Amino acid sequence: MGRMILGDNLGERIKVGLAWFFTAVLMAGCAPAQSKVFPPAPPRACGVEVESFRVTGGGGFLDLRFKVLEPEAASSLLDPSVPVSLVHEPSGRELTVASSKIGKLRQRTARPETGKEYFILFRNSGGLVNPGERVTLRVGNCKVEGLEVE
Repeated sequence: MGRMILGDNLGERIKVGLAWFFTAVLMAGCAPAQSKVFPPAPPRACGVEVESFRVTGGGGFLDLRFKVLEPEAASSLLDPSVPVSLVHEPSGRELTVASSKIGKLRQRTARPETGKEYFILFRNSGGLVNPGERVTLRVGNCKVEGLEVE
């Protein structure tokens, strides 16, 4: 009688194949999620590229991070006298910049620098906006629609 080698038996081959399949599925599920890549906002409209846009602070805030592409066009985002808001596209509700005792939680500068990253924190009252939903950013005359929240 010959020796039985693993895989000679059809049942054994099926077990080994299933083991490899489930191992691959489990490993894929443990892989880190890839960061979402946003298309750049129209440079003529706002002069920025959105780096990240996330729900933060236990769902109470929306954190917008953007990189300046065109300082002159981006200056409205960093000018405290220019109103900034988000519109939650599914509901139409407007969200404003968060405030604290020291003022609005929005970086401001008279001279934005090309390539530098800045932030604005918006209030997410009642956890209205959830990851995967879209909002419209309104800054003075600039409007960027369809920003997806991470």
